[in-house]
Amino acid sequence: MATQGVISQELLDPTAVVSIDFGTAYCGIGYAMTASGGSKISIGAPRENIAGKTPTALFLDEHNNLLAFGREAVQAYMTYLEEKNIISGENGNANTATPTATKTCALYQGFKMALYNMKPGTDPIITAEDGVHTIPALKLLAMSLCALKEYAISFILKQITRALKVDEIAWVITVPVIWEERTKLFMRQAATEAGIVQYSMSARLKIALEPEAAAIAIESQLNGVLQQDSKFLVADCGAGTVDVTVWGACVLRVLRCDYVTAISAQDLYDT
Repeated sequence: MATQGVISQELLDPTAVVSIDFGTAYCGIGYAMTASGGSKISIGAPRENIAGKTPTALFLDEHNNLLAFGREAVQAYMTYLEEKNIISGENGNANTATPTATKTCALYQGFKMALYNMKPGTDPIITAEDGVHTIPALKLLAMSLCALKEYAISFILKQITRALKVDEIAWVITVPVIWEERTKLFMRQAATEAGIVQYSMSARLKIALEPEAAAIAIESQLNGVLQQDSKFLVADCGAGTVDVTVWGACVLRVLRCDYVTAISAQDLYDT
């Protein structure tokens, strides 16, 4: 009965559409109310007043509980290291340190590409910046998506005058074009763990390719300029992957992908 209720809710038009750009180095969200027809898109990231993105970083305590996310996580980790050095110094005084300085904490960042070429049925282990602490990728990814989900909802609630439930939102998460289907399913599983959807194959969640999302955005901005059979190139240069795609404009504002190539950023640097 509970599943039937979830499916029934999915048959209703969503109140808002939220897109999560989960990058190797940075992440952020964008949203639009469906009533606006997508004409007004707002972007943001946790604790970022100007920038639309924040570092993809998590600061965890010794029990793998999230202490800070994004830029705050990086700053908290730097403070933690400084206070650790003070305590370990000859003139250090543990009584003046913050609570986290007396604990063992860790920073995780740049872990997205660990999901590339992951073996079926596995959950990659991510190593922290200190090279010592580890955590399963699924848990880390779920915590990241949960932080972005909570930020997105609070962001939207500042713009509207009524309550908003998670299941009223249609979610889109962008992924590299080189990701295989099992990795996309892994992202769906993480989204479920994060409370974005109630089951992994929910119609309320779309997994979109990063260059595909960019092409749709370009087509929307150039509406009326692109003629049938005209082409444009999208070069998506991220911290983890570089995706190059060529798109053709068809009738009825439909885009056709004519060429796609992808290379990991590490391979690009190596050449």
